[in-house]
Amino acid sequence: MTTEITAHDKLLLYVVGMLAFIFFFVQFMLTPALEASDEAAASLAEAQQAQIAMQETIALAGTNAAAKTESWAALQQANANYYGLLSSSDLDTLVSNLELGHDLGPVSLDISAIDTQSLTGYAASAQADDTAALLLPVDAYFSGYPDLVADPEPEKRIRNGAALPMPGLPDGRYRVYGQDGTFLALSQGENGVLTTVKSFYEV
Repeated sequence: MTTEITAHDKLLLYVVGMLAFIFFFVQFMLTPALEASDEAAASLAEAQQAQIAMQETIALAGTNAAAKTESWAALQQANANYYGLLSSSDLDTLVSNLELGHDLGPVSLDISAIDTQSLTGYAASAQADDTAALLLPVDAYFSGYPDLVADPEPEKRIRNGAALPMPGLPDGRYRVYGQDGTFLALSQGENGVLTTVKSFYEV
């Protein structure tokens, strides 16, 4: 017995075949593709968040470095202003207390070159460990003031405590050095005359 397929049956088979094709397409192709797209979008968002966090960290590091530099400069200026206001007696007391507190002894106030502006200052005893390394050279406390280098003849007068006529010199305090780079004195310029506030050369 032969069963004849009618046009209605053909249409029904066609519809069933199309539904099966759509099901398998969605199940095995479209759904994995959508899931992969979602994962890629999530990974991209995570990478963007990481990039933003890194940029913020870099910006903050630059801000912190600038703030540190600014604070250090302010501290140096404050030191210079403070030590510049001290009298000779106060400066002597300060240096003596540093010496006694760290078991130090005076050695030399000579430096090899003016551009270094660093003094040997004090040498630590065997009991001082490394604390002497924490001390700043004497002229560093006055780094906020401009420096002057005295010619040989004026240097002799400074070492003798005499005032120097210096027409045109702006009023203010100065770090005065000898020709060999020795830190001679903290001096005050006023009305074209330079006078010693505190001497630091070795007698």
